[in-house]
Amino acid sequence: VESQSERKPAFQFIRNIDETVLPDVHVMRDRDEFLVHFNFTYSKTFELLYTDDPKYTREDIKGIFLIDEEGVIWSDNVWIAEEPQFGEVDAMGEMTIYSQEKYDRLMRFLDRHAIAHGLKFRSHTHQRY
Repeated sequence: VESQSERKPAFQFIRNIDETVLPDVHVMRDRDEFLVHFNFTYSKTFELLYTDDPKYTREDIKGIFLIDEEGVIWSDNVWIAEEPQFGEVDAMGEMTIYSQEKYDRLMRFLDRHAIAHGLKFRSHTHQRY
């Protein structure tokens, strides 16, 4: 069994099923909060729900989970498309962040996720809102 600190940071809609495609992440600031969108143009979850012999149903989706060595960040505000549309968003998670501490935590997750997947990401955790 893989420990929390040994696993790559991951996004999940169904627990223990890592998304294989990286999302577009959008962070919008509004006065004293941040609204964060995670858009997946192709989703492992979507594939698992809409195969000829699905092993999961929409009821298996309990939220979007961001998992790394610090633990889990999650939101139950999710959307999964009803049918595939090439190039369109298949799955989306959304969360609202109200504190600097939680915003910094999200940035640490995104930093780790980018490094683990060979991407470049530069957060601004030192900036205060």
